Amino acid sequence: MPTDVRSITGALAALLSGILAAVALTSPARMRWPVTEPQSKIDQWISSQPTSVVVGAIVAVGACVYLQHRGSRRRAWAFVYTGVVVLILIRFLVAEEVGLDLLSVLGFAKTIAAGLILGAALSPHRGTAASVVPC
Repeated sequence: MPTDVRSITGALAALLSGILAAVALTSPARMRWPVTEPQSKIDQWISSQPTSVVVGAIVAVGACVYLQHRGSRRRAWAFVYTGVVVLILIRFLVAEEVGLDLLSVLGFAKTIAAGLILGAALSPHRGTAASVVPC
């Protein structure tokens, strides 16, 4: 059986994209932000984080199903690129002092971007020999 470099490269990219998405989805909240809110509000915000992870997981399933039904490898790469750009923008936006409301919106945006990346990483390789994880 000849080695198909394109399949191997795609599988490696899918694996690395999945790892990036998993880290973005499950990264714990850090207390290094310059937030000027009372500790009780910060604790309440941290306890609401699982909701955004669930939204990201739903987006991942939706993106995977969409790309399996109507997508192509180009659309999957567009999802990955879009998600990575959103994650980079969020990283730079959180660097400055923000309130918890904006931090909540950015948290949901982060998990939605991670869901897009994860769904796109899983979808194009379903049923191929280089399959990493089936959708």
